[in-house]
Amino acid sequence: MSKKVLKYSGALLALFGMSFSAMAQSSMESETRSAIGDVRMVQSPEEYKPHVAILAGVANPEGSFDTGADYGVDVGFQPIIPFGLGAEISQSNYTADDFKRTSFLVKGTYNLAGDIPVLKESYLGLAAGILVEDTAGGADSYGGLMPNLGFDIPTFQVNQRWVSLGANARYMITGSNAPDVFALNGVVKYWF
Repeated sequence: MSKKVLKYSGALLALFGMSFSAMAQSSMESETRSAIGDVRMVQSPEEYKPHVAILAGVANPEGSFDTGADYGVDVGFQPIIPFGLGAEISQSNYTADDFKRTSFLVKGTYNLAGDIPVLKESYLGLAAGILVEDTAGGADSYGGLMPNLGFDIPTFQVNQRWVSLGANARYMITGSNAPDVFALNGVVKYWF
């Protein structure tokens, strides 16, 4: 009798484990699907989500360059939900290496959605533009490409408009001989 009980108990536990695993996977797939927003046209002025942002952080170039400061200004809006469009002017300084890079970028983002904290306030982006690299020998312009990701969490209001605090991680790929750069910035955005 005890062998039968153990056999059926083991079968029930295995069945319960598979059911729980299937429910967890189904729930995870559902949450992942909800993070992918529906593509639709903007229907009200609030859905354009215009913003202006200040970025500040550190830039860590590949190779022998020292880590330096990275800062900039970003503006943008959402012309089609969930896609954003914007522009950024930023600068990275490497004083020990007497090197400065100023970036003029056009940015596109895909804004995530859903109910998962932080993930619903996150975005994936790609930026491209002109990089002006100033060294001791002079300044030259090159093309650049910058994949990035980040999040913006609405934190407080000023004049009944949200201010969000967030972060942005980016990797600048340059067309010059200067090093590519990984940067991490804190972001303060004012939403109009």
